[in-house]
This record gives sequence, structure tokens and C-alpha cells, in this order.
Amino acid sequence: LDPATPFRGNWHLDFLCDLLEAVARFQLTEVVICVPPGFSKSWCVSKAFVPWVWGPLGHPARRSLNAAYKDSLALRDSVDARRIIESPWYQARWPVTLTSDQDTKSHFDNDRRGSRIATHVGGGTGIHANYLFVDDASNTDPREQDSEERVLAVHDWWDKVVSMRGIGAPDDEPLTARVVSGQRLPLTPVDLPGHCIERGYEVFEKCWDRGVFV
Repeated sequence: LDPATPFRGNWHLDFLCDLLEAVARFQLTEVVICVPPGFSKSWCVSKAFVPWVWGPLGHPARRSLNAAYKDSLALRDSVDARRIIESPWYQARWPVTLTSDQDTKSHFDNDRRGSRIATHVGGGTGIHANYLFVDDASNTDPREQDSEERVLAVHDWWDKVVSMRGIGAPDDEPLTARVVSGQRLPLTPVDLPGHCIERGYEVFEKCWDRGVFV
């Protein structure tokens, strides 16, 4: 996706990928991921996750709903995920074929009945999915403070629209995982990550402390 930029690994990427593998296997089903901008959070959560589940993990029938703050970000990540899947490198190893009758920037299916749908915060969902993601649900510019009405509307959208679109299963065999990722914002009421933390989600939260990522 970005061949001009060399990959530089870091412990937080190893940890994040381990956490997402636990999500993929439904060992963790309600997770909040909070890291600063520029630390490959969206790359792992919104771009690489579905290609990894469909290919290396071996579950091409699974469905994912991925939401972002606005359509342009949701579509960007959806297109990049599709580019991974359609790349010759990927197809040589995991020949997952995207169907021709449902292959758009916002929604593509594969020939094993798997799906990836992109939407924006406040938007519709369309399907029940195994993985429900929202990345940067609040405004990504922390200088712009959302109104209380909008913050509560985001909470309501996540609780009553997206979170209800999981795939039902017995309590001892979960088939849905919910992941909220983004940087924390000083909103009142609390932003969506804070709202989910208050509701008992597991949390991976790292922040800047005197200029050092800790």
C-alpha cells in the first residue's frame, strides 16, 4: 500500500496485532483501542484485519462492518483493504475471489459469502457481521470540540444501531466482536471510547507522557 515507506516495527504493533488476533478468534469480544495518531492503528484495524482473517486465519466467510468518522475515511480504508486482497502477492497465497456483482468501494463480498461494509458514524449498517468496528468515531481533530448533543448521538448510534448488528450465538460460543478505536478526546460527556470503557470493554490505551510514548 505504501511501498516508498520502509516498515519500522515497534512493541506496540506486536501488542496490537496480538490483541486483534484475540478479537478475530472471539477470545476478546468488546475492546477499546486508544493510541495517538500516526501509530498505524487504522492500518491494522481497518485495512489489514479483514484480509488477514479471510486469508492467513482461514475464515473467508466472516463479515465485517467498518465505520469511520466520515465517509472519505471509511472509503479510503475499504479501498486499501480491497487492494491487499486483489494484489498478486495475496492471491498467490490465499486465492479469495471478490464477487463481481457486489464489489464497490463501500461494500465488497467474496465467493465464500464473506463481506466487508464501510459506513460513517451515524450511517446505516445493512448486514449482521462478525466484526463491528468504529475508528475515530469523534472528530479526528481534537481542537474541534463536539457538542453534547452530537456526543450523545454517537453513543446512541453505537449502542442501538451498530452493536445490535452482531451475529447471534450461545453465550459459550461468541460469533461477534466489537472494537472501538481512536485517540481520546476531552469531551463532556465522554467520547465513545470512554463511554465503552465505562460499559466494561477491555481497553488498550497508550498516550503521550512528556513527549514519550508509554
